[in-house]
Amino acid sequence: MRHGMKRRLRAAALAVLLAGPLAACSSGEQAGQQADETAQEQSEGRVPLDAAATPPVAAPADPTTLTPAGLGALTIGKAPPADSGWSEDEAQLSESCRTLHSDAYPESYAMSDGQAIRRITAGEGSALKTARGIATGASEAEVRAAYPGIVEEPHKYVAAPGKYLTWMPEDGGPGLRFEIDEQGKVGLIHAGEMPWLGYVEGCA
Repeated sequence: MRHGMKRRLRAAALAVLLAGPLAACSSGEQAGQQADETAQEQSEGRVPLDAAATPPVAAPADPTTLTPAGLGALTIGKAPPADSGWSEDEAQLSESCRTLHSDAYPESYAMSDGQAIRRITAGEGSALKTARGIATGASEAEVRAAYPGIVEEPHKYVAAPGKYLTWMPEDGGPGLRFEIDEQGKVGLIHAGEMPWLGYVEGCA
């Protein structure tokens, strides 16, 4: 009887030993098959890619968006990069009041104090727009809706409804200034820092 019991125990132990590798092999095959199926589903767009494995890539800034901070390679308060495509005009008012143009931004120009960019202007017909979607040709109502708390001033050269609408951020940084023309539309958009943002005659 003891010999029969020993045989049964040996048989049971052998079964356990054999089951381990077989189970591991089966589990590995299943995992590999599942990985292949997941990859196929991902390539077909049926399963989202793992965010941790594929971190999102930030979209490049829109080069046609004029913000209080700047435009494309130009940053308010900094010198224009050498390869920015912006260059000074031949005729200048003074060493401390310089204007720059770029072929990539027709109907627009920038102003500097000879060292750093202080203001950027989008003129009538420019393709530029603000981050809130305002471009030249927008109505005064659209500007007010996009920029609550805007400050109104009478225009120095244009009769009513011509006016200046100035928006400054709460942190006191650079802001935006919209010149409303005689049709009640945006004729010019300026981005920059005070007092440059408020200049109406060149650098004055």
